[in-house]
Amino acid sequence: MILTRKGDYGVRALLYLAKQPPGKLSSMKEISQAMEIPYIFLAKVMKQFVQRKYVISKRGISGGYMLAKAPSSITLREIIETLEGPITMNKCLKKTASCHRKKECEAAPVWEVLQDNFIKDLDQYTVQRILKGE
Repeated sequence: MILTRKGDYGVRALLYLAKQPPGKLSSMKEISQAMEIPYIFLAKVMKQFVQRKYVISKRGISGGYMLAKAPSSITLREIIETLEGPITMNKCLKKTASCHRKKECEAAPVWEVLQDNFIKDLDQYTVQRILKGE
């Protein structure tokens, strides 16, 4: 699995919001400049975070964005899957996949183990843990 720019930008945006004082709203321009994320791309990312209730959005002159959840409760897996969909190591492991070789494929069990371990690792890293450098 390759983390796309969208996933990277999403992680950066949430890390930025997590570093702000409680209750502080950060504008799109502020986040974009501070984290070097293209404004238009950031707008798409933030829309998805608002829809999934990871971020609160307030409109108006003094509006902006802030985390809706504690940084300790947002995992890397949640961030990535919010923006990119379910994580799969190989297309044959997707729930919708129907590989005709699955019964004979010696590699499928290996991909499954690797995928499970990767997902467990992503679940171990929260926004708070990343900020602490753990």
